[in-house]
Amino acid sequence: MNSDGTKDEKEPTILAVWGPKPGDGTSTVAEAITQILWEKRSQMKSLIGLMDFNTRTPCMKYRLGLDKYNLLDDLLPFISAKKLTPEILANYAVEIYGKESLQFVGGIKRPEFKGRYTEVHFNILLDTAQELFHKTIIDAGNVLDQTGTVTALKRADYILAVMQPNFVSKQCLKYGLSLFPALGIDSNKIGIVYNRYQKHDEQPQIMTSGLNVEFLGTLEELGSEKDLIGATWLLDEKKQNRVSSYRDSLSSILVACRMLPVVERKKKGKLLPRFFAKEA
Repeated sequence: MNSDGTKDEKEPTILAVWGPKPGDGTSTVAEAITQILWEKRSQMKSLIGLMDFNTRTPCMKYRLGLDKYNLLDDLLPFISAKKLTPEILANYAVEIYGKESLQFVGGIKRPEFKGRYTEVHFNILLDTAQELFHKTIIDAGNVLDQTGTVTALKRADYILAVMQPNFVSKQCLKYGLSLFPALGIDSNKIGIVYNRYQKHDEQPQIMTSGLNVEFLGTLEELGSEKDLIGATWLLDEKKQNRVSSYRDSLSSILVACRMLPVVERKKKGKLLPRFFAKEA
């Protein structure tokens, strides 16, 4: 943010991970990307956060890199313990916006909201996150019928569309893109990555034909398994929680780990590389 409250366009701050349909693996990829940045935290002076809009109760999820000299002292213990809770986030919002903001973040503290939020709630959460974190990964979910998902995609500097390379996923992506103009979402900032790729799946040129989006790569194109180092914790977490199969988790992590150098090479000078770049 600039001193006048506007965003510095030279420093993108938000990457939204979005899937055209449920099951595309946005949570896995968003967490894996965040983990990659966490592993590189010694090279960065910025704070890194992960926000989850993939549920009806959006919150700031645990983790992340911190430069303790740029953070309020009373938040340090929670950040260090990787436990930045919704309550702490709400209290921080009050500091920024004043007590009247409680009615907007009240869903965190007041059960009568029951997880239903309006766009202003999400915007305040996003603004608060940007006060805490200079780089924010958003798990925007897989559907467009939640206000939070739409808001996240509108506010993002870049949208990473995670999808399976098949006809159904392409149709869902095509449908989602058709809604973007009316929702105020810029489709020019979207890039596609496959969460897995097999020989019997559709070829990239077929999958992306007729869609005004950029294809970033398939699993086979995105490197070697040595890139898994530093993200293996997610495999154990996924298996333990039975969230998804080992194979799906592995594929999603591989894509997330391997896409970084590919994106830097293919989109040099554009938004996404600057998102991952070192900061002075």
